[in-house]
Amino acid sequence: MINYLLIFFFVSLMTISSYAYGSIVQAVFEWKLSKHINLLLGFSIIVGILNIAIYPIIHYKLSSDIFLILFLIIICLPIFFYKNVKWLKLDSSILFFSSILIIRIFIASSRGIAEESFDTVHYLSYIIEAAKGSFLTQFDVNGSIRIGIEAVDDFSSHYYILSSIYRMIEFIKTNLSFDILTLTMPAVIWISSIFYYILSISLTFASIDILNIRNKTHQLIIILLTQFFIGSFYYNSVFSFYGNTYRTLFTGLLVLLIYIALQRNKFDIYYSILIMLVSSAILGFSGSGYLISFIVIYAYVLLVLRNKGLSNRNLVLMYVLFIPVILFVVNFWMSGGTVSISKIIFLLMFFLTFMIVTFVLKFSLQIVYKSFFYVIFPLAILLYSLRINQATPLMQDFFIQRSYTDMVWDYLSITNIRNVLFNGLLWTSVVFYSLKSKDIFSKYFIIIFAIFINPFTYPFITNIMTYDLVYQRNYDALFNTFTIVLLFGFLVQHQARNRFIQIGVLSVSIYLAQYSTINNYHSYFNPEDNYNGFNRLPQDQVQAFEVMNTKIQLEGYDRAIVVSQVLSVKGFVSDVYSVLDYNVFRSIDRFNISTTPSFSPLWNIFIPRDYYGQKIFTDEPDYENACTYLIDTKVDFVLIDSQQIYKKDGNFVPLYFSFRNCATEVYRNERYVLYQFYWD
Repeated sequence: MINYLLIFFFVSLMTISSYAYGSIVQAVFEWKLSKHINLLLGFSIIVGILNIAIYPIIHYKLSSDIFLILFLIIICLPIFFYKNVKWLKLDSSILFFSSILIIRIFIASSRGIAEESFDTVHYLSYIIEAAKGSFLTQFDVNGSIRIGIEAVDDFSSHYYILSSIYRMIEFIKTNLSFDILTLTMPAVIWISSIFYYILSISLTFASIDILNIRNKTHQLIIILLTQFFIGSFYYNSVFSFYGNTYRTLFTGLLVLLIYIALQRNKFDIYYSILIMLVSSAILGFSGSGYLISFIVIYAYVLLVLRNKGLSNRNLVLMYVLFIPVILFVVNFWMSGGTVSISKIIFLLMFFLTFMIVTFVLKFSLQIVYKSFFYVIFPLAILLYSLRINQATPLMQDFFIQRSYTDMVWDYLSITNIRNVLFNGLLWTSVVFYSLKSKDIFSKYFIIIFAIFINPFTYPFITNIMTYDLVYQRNYDALFNTFTIVLLFGFLVQHQARNRFIQIGVLSVSIYLAQYSTINNYHSYFNPEDNYNGFNRLPQDQVQAFEVMNTKIQLEGYDRAIVVSQVLSVKGFVSDVYSVLDYNVFRSIDRFNISTTPSFSPLWNIFIPRDYYGQKIFTDEPDYENACTYLIDTKVDFVLIDSQQIYKKDGNFVPLYFSFRNCATEVYRNERYVLYQFYWD
């Protein structure tokens, strides 16, 4: 019961605080826009500020308490301005909003989180280590002490926010004498997930309001597509606590703000700071957001300069827009990230050009503007791509279906009826909007296609600006919640007299939504029979984890050494070092003929096997000496699958029998046995 109350409290706190900040922004800007956008504006301000603050905290190894205090101050500050906040009134839209939220929570609770197949344990371990460490970056996700900064992950404030919530929940449960047996991580997962669903629905409703889509049928089409089709993609549903999932959502907010600024013909310091903070928030959710932010803001700069021309003031505002990208790249490089010299040179040349333009403004304003932004820069990307492609043909890789290796949608795929329907409808909407719309924003899509997302510039983008593994994420700049509302809304509104188009789009929307919500996801997400929907784990694993977690907390372990055949232990139980590293396990090829020797005897003995006799390493497991290896490693806990067997003297024997003479059995259920070693 306490976990449910804590979830409600923290979701309410984040919702109220974010909404208050957003309401204040609207009042300052005199926007009078949809109140649904307040939540997103406010939370982007919170994350954006915190993401800038983490750079000195990490580099100077300041206490993690500083981040926690800063987070508390920022999230509680709106309490002093509550009288100035214009709150939403209870009406039919709020009831509809709540209904969608309940449906999405129900869908998520009936799906597993693929804790041993995707990056789930990696990120959950990251949250725990940030919550338990004296510094934000002290431990690796397996629990070992790390020296230095992991540049890829360590600059994501999203996970530090969740770690702060984790710390506060632990504090409340411990100091107010609540039951410490229950796991804390499931509550954190649900807080982040429910808040994501609220933000996602808010962005859909805000986009509908801002685009002035009043027709109820059109609204239904858009809501079906965004909430029950796109919203049910596995990364938007079961992985809704990932930073990468939040990244796609706030890219939509960034594009929405740019749309508003262009419609109002505004380019001032207030808009620039707000857009900068949203860009910073995107980087706070995922490091791959740096290029997405760069692409979106670059397109915005071109459109602004097309309308307003160049001036010293505009150039200063451009620098403000790019501050988060610059900060991230510089800190990434300083922290040992693999930023090639060519990437550094490219960024330096790009921003140096801005400074040069400042000095030649009075001589050749239009020439410099048109030649650089519309000719020189795009042409340089194209020519460099051709040069790279000549040495190593890469252009064909643009069409690779990357959903097999990343949390993305394949926008060019036609492999099944669902992809054909959605992608066909999407690209038709893009072409229709680009050709028919008189709006300046229609050029946004053309700019991104022409410069950044096409096979001809693919080699440059993947070699100089990012990596091929995450290239598909750049589609966020084109297709996100806001642009999908914009594109489909424009299509159905401008074909209002064509009932065939309306009925067709509505039918496709209903089919896609129905397909996603009643059909199983990939087999990885199908829960087991004893699945616990709240804890997002099988119940027998939950029980074993709770016993281990309680003993670690009550018996004063600083960091227990654990050998567990349930590799997700590191993501749910705190203060442990896992001998069987989850990330290493995922890198092992367990289904082909083995050519690799085992990393250690413990790995060979305890690595989870799918069937009896499965040979994963070239050397045979030394089951007879399992106790010796555990004692030599000073292991504190062993969590073993009771169904795993090995052959001894011609008989099949459960593996856990091997430990009865050297360890104490402290817990057993139908599936797992937990042993504990007691050391003097």
